[in-house]
Amino acid sequence: MKTHMHMIALLCGAALFWTGSGIADDIATPRGNDPVITKIYSAMQGADLQTVADIYKTSTDPVTHIVSAMVIERMHYNLDASSRDAETCMDTLIDSRPSIAIMCGQFESANLHLAGRDADAYAMEAALVKRFEGHGVDVQLSRMKAYASRINKQSVFAVDVPAQGFTLPLVYSERDPSPHVKAQANGHDIDLLIDTGAHDVAISEEQASKLGVEVLDTPISFSGWITRQEPGKRGLLKELKVGPVVWRNIPVLIVSNTRISLMGINMIAPLGSVRISRNTLTVGDAATENTHCDAPMLISSTFWGDGLGLVVPMPIEGQWSKVRLDTGAYLYLLGTAKALEQATALRRSKREVNDIGGQHLANTDHAKVKLEISGQPIEVYFDVLTESAVRWPITLGAGALRDMDFLMDFKHQHMCLLLHPDLH
Repeated sequence: MKTHMHMIALLCGAALFWTGSGIADDIATPRGNDPVITKIYSAMQGADLQTVADIYKTSTDPVTHIVSAMVIERMHYNLDASSRDAETCMDTLIDSRPSIAIMCGQFESANLHLAGRDADAYAMEAALVKRFEGHGVDVQLSRMKAYASRINKQSVFAVDVPAQGFTLPLVYSERDPSPHVKAQANGHDIDLLIDTGAHDVAISEEQASKLGVEVLDTPISFSGWITRQEPGKRGLLKELKVGPVVWRNIPVLIVSNTRISLMGINMIAPLGSVRISRNTLTVGDAATENTHCDAPMLISSTFWGDGLGLVVPMPIEGQWSKVRLDTGAYLYLLGTAKALEQATALRRSKREVNDIGGQHLANTDHAKVKLEISGQPIEVYFDVLTESAVRWPITLGAGALRDMDFLMDFKHQHMCLLLHPDLH
């Protein structure tokens, strides 16, 4: 099968959005002096499961072993197992190596943030401060106390998901051919892009004012496919409703020079089992009904749980590679210069790219590549943005929904691309 794509009109999923826990802004990632642990955390950010698995199998150091174990479980989004490993690390090392033990406790807290359980995470962080007093980790504790003092306990992120599953229609517009869902933000109607490549909620300054978003003091910068260090603001949205789901106290990125409105993966993951098809968003047991999906989920994240991303291993030109799943990019595939190490470059041109923060004239290589999805070979013609600094060489976008559904089963830690039966 061959798929063609030539026009770039909207690219928004790869922006580096604020993720909501806020910890990463106040406390540097714990690295210590151990280069192996540093390597493990770096691999986690790149969803490099093989590197961490090799360290786990070959290391004879019990600390390295338990840290790699808890990272592996998180990379599969098995947060309960990851937290159990982190608790073992903390309980075992609190007296002999307290700096590592508190790091493991913070890792467990980050797992709670990843699961959308911010209130539980903050309670655990407060308990960590009490538990580790007098253990020689005063620097870490002072930072944690300073951060905790700024948390408004009445404005903690939470989500209410009904026990019974549901299906909602997805809507498209001529201006933005990406999947949107109808929502109510602080009682106002809004269409939100379902963007698995973004993190929380992002809206324009005009929308923030209309919706009554509380603007927070600290400014922030962000980057997209082409955009570099665009200024923005943080905000807090009191309530968001999509169908029967209600989120409260939602971190928002307020973006200048854009008409974007989106909800990212941190909003989607707490829903459990989610299936995105061309025309519908299905949540709950119906998402996995009559469907066999046992491929393990693979995610990328920082130590603190920021930067959650979905990664799909697939053969590209016969070699297993990691592809980012990003429904914020409306094309079938989109690449960076590194994609040309596998793809065949066809011709070069300049294209206008409507990225977050405005339009850019971007150097573009047109290329083709052979993929294999669920055993089906697919030859795709796509665009490569050679100046993009996005981490992932190849991104699978919403354009692929015409050939497949995206099943993201956070509840059971599986993720599959479900090819349509009429594919040819």
